[in-house]
Amino acid sequence: MALFRKKKYDERLAKPPNALKLAERGDIKGLMDLLASPDQSLRAINQRGWAAQELGNLGVHSAVDPLIETLEDPVKRVQYKAALALGQIGDKRVRGALILKLNGDVGVAIAAAYALLTLGDQRGLATLVTIMDGPDSYDLGEQRNRQLACRFLLGLLPDPTARPDPHHSVGTSIQLRAVDVLEDIHRRHFNPRSHNSISSRLDLGPVGNSHPDMSVRAAAQSALWRLGFNTRPPRAR
Repeated sequence: MALFRKKKYDERLAKPPNALKLAERGDIKGLMDLLASPDQSLRAINQRGWAAQELGNLGVHSAVDPLIETLEDPVKRVQYKAALALGQIGDKRVRGALILKLNGDVGVAIAAAYALLTLGDQRGLATLVTIMDGPDSYDLGEQRNRQLACRFLLGLLPDPTARPDPHHSVGTSIQLRAVDVLEDIHRRHFNPRSHNSISSRLDLGPVGNSHPDMSVRAAAQSALWRLGFNTRPPRAR
C-alpha cells in the first residue's frame, strides 16, 4: 500500500504545472517553460494551449518568438491558440509567420487570419470572408469553420459568449452577410435531438444585444426571431 501511495504521489509530481495558476501568479517563466514542453500527453497538450492563451492575455512581448515556434506544434489546437495569442500581443513582426499558416489547416488558418486582422493586415479579412462564403455542405466540420469565421468577422472574441469588440474594423456589408450565414447554418444544421449539430444562438445573441453597429444588431435580432429564439419581432428602425 505504501508503494502504491508513493507511485501516485510521484505521478502527481510529474504532471505539468497549471497554466491558469501560473498566469494568476504572473509567472511568465513558468508559462514559457510550459509552452516549450515536448510532452505529448493529453494534459500537457492542453496546458501548452492554455499557456499560449495566457501569454497572449498578458501581452508578453518576450513570448513572441516562442509562440512563433509553437505555430509548428504537432497539435493543431495548440497552433490555433498560439496564432490568437500572437494577434493579442500585437507585434507586427509576426505577420510573415501568420501568413504562412493561411494555407494549411482551416482552423489554424482562421486563427491566423483573425490575428492578422487585429494587426491591420487585410489578408486576414480576405481569408475569413473566403471561409465564410464556403459551400453549404453536410460536413459539420466545414460548417463549424464557417461559423467560426463569421464569429470573428462579427468582432466576437474567441469566447463565443463574449461581447463584440467595438474596435473591430470589418465593413458593415460583410458583417450583415455573416449574420445571414449564421442564420442559414443554424437553420440547416441544428437538430435539437442530436448532440452532433450546430447552433448559432450563442453567436447571434451577443451580436443582437450589444453590437456597436445598429444595423448589424437589428439584423441579428431579426435572425433570432425568425429562428424562434425571440418571442417578439424586432421593432422597425
